[in-house]
Amino acid sequence: MSFFADELANISFIPLQAKHLELVRQWRNSSMVNHHMINQEHITKEQQQQWYQSRNSTREAYFIAQYLGDNIGMFYWTDVSQEASSIQTHGFIGETQWHKTPVSSLAIIAFYKLCFQQFDMVWGRILKTNKNFLSLQETLSASCTDQGNYMFCELDKSTFYSSSLAKLL
Repeated sequence: MSFFADELANISFIPLQAKHLELVRQWRNSSMVNHHMINQEHITKEQQQQWYQSRNSTREAYFIAQYLGDNIGMFYWTDVSQEASSIQTHGFIGETQWHKTPVSSLAIIAFYKLCFQQFDMVWGRILKTNKNFLSLQETLSASCTDQGNYMFCELDKSTFYSSSLAKLL
């Protein structure tokens, strides 16, 4: 059962469970995903298990993204600030057939919709080499500033829902 579904985009999010750990680890260690991560360290099974057990449910939430019921990636938020009503967002599409396709963008937009149900601002650090994701941020009118190797991008709820792309979905 999904935690959140965007029926128009056929994207749903289910809470991360222990049964997903090996799949997520394989995705995260793949060259297609890893080179877009700020931390590009190879993750062992033991590290993955330790990370899973140490998560903080009050400051983070992790979801498996599904497209038409198939697992395609992981999206999550960290650094919850109740005072600022903001979160840092992260995520990746792990299944290579969905990289650089509209499904990738649909998943990100659906995830932002999920985030904006509870928070007013999302932010993230995006490597400059991740041109597709930066292009989507620009399309959504996110505010991005140069931070050296990465861009710091912020997007508030009203700007997101005012964007032409979000209005389509």
